[in-house]
Amino acid sequence: MIKFYFWWQKIKVIFSTILKKTYLYNMTYLLNLKYSYPESLPEELALLFLSFFFGILFMQSGLDKVFNFNDNLSFLKTHFQKTILRSQIRMLFVLLTILELVTGLLFCVGLVGVCMYGFSIQLMNTLFFGMVLSSLTICCLFLGQRIANDYVGAANLTIYFLVSLIGFFLFF
Repeated sequence: MIKFYFWWQKIKVIFSTILKKTYLYNMTYLLNLKYSYPESLPEELALLFLSFFFGILFMQSGLDKVFNFNDNLSFLKTHFQKTILRSQIRMLFVLLTILELVTGLLFCVGLVGVCMYGFSIQLMNTLFFGMVLSSLTICCLFLGQRIANDYVGAANLTIYFLVSLIGFFLFF
């Protein structure tokens, strides 16, 4: 056990030296996002309504998947029965449900926080990561629709994705 500890320490020193030289060690370049706070009432309202929209969208979708789990799962089994995903439907369904609930929760927490305390860096971070998760969730849904050859469903998701991308412009 002691040998493993010293071996691990040497590996950490080697990798930290490599990462420092390539400037990847300092994560502030990746995580230090400089938000511009909403400067006018229309910008504030746009951010609030966007949070409200995505909060409703993802919380309703996630809670519907929780309360009607068996119905949704049986639909997805028939929807994906001729695809490569047929053996992982249950696991992917649970992961997608968790992703939708977390995304919706981030928007709801951010919305309530902004209404109570105004725009702060913590709440802007919450809303920003909600936007990131919303884009990721929509891309996951889009991938599933394309794999299932449901092109109409995939086309409908592009509208939500465009709204999500437009929402990113409110942060910078």
